[in-house]
Amino acid sequence: MKILKTVFLVNVSILMAILILSPAINSISISTIKSDIKSDPEPLPVIGPVYVGNMYISGHGNPDTAVVRSTSEQSLQIKVPREGADVEFTARYFIYCDGWNDHGYMTFWVRGAPIVQVDNGNFDSGSLNTIVPNCKPGNNVEWTLTSTYCYLLFPVPQCLIPNTDGGAGVFYSSRAYNNIQKFPILSKLLTLLSSKDIIAKGNILFV
Repeated sequence: MKILKTVFLVNVSILMAILILSPAINSISISTIKSDIKSDPEPLPVIGPVYVGNMYISGHGNPDTAVVRSTSEQSLQIKVPREGADVEFTARYFIYCDGWNDHGYMTFWVRGAPIVQVDNGNFDSGSLNTIVPNCKPGNNVEWTLTSTYCYLLFPVPQCLIPNTDGGAGVFYSSRAYNNIQKFPILSKLLTLLSSKDIIAKGNILFV
């Protein structure tokens, strides 16, 4: 009888200990889960799309009448949060190649982002988009738009007429930008970065 009573008391003691400790165990597990969730970095917001220019091709298989043009925004000030953001850039394009022997190619490059391209031998229009990750106030960015008209002209197997234009920009937050303006030297540097004089102009090269 004493043995049964002892076993009963031991079981009751264990049950009470479990009941007493269970809230603490639950709180520890919940706090651990919460800390794990908070430790994961929050994804940066996506800003944009920021329009930086357009590309145009019109041809009928005759290089003398083909129009190949790339027109870029020359300088931009792009506002981002102080903690940074992923910024999407976009460029519009138009391709019209109705000759039997011609084709149009568009290439959009932004520093720090994947290159995007499109090509078509008939008609196409739309936008090319690419994203630069983790853009912070004070960072600079450059881009290049290239339109290339390709045609066949016997006995020459292939000829190209490319046209390229490029631009640049600076990221800023409203607070950071205002602080920069308080310092003349930094302000002059920002002005130089945005100056059209340092941006390469597009031109047509015959190959």
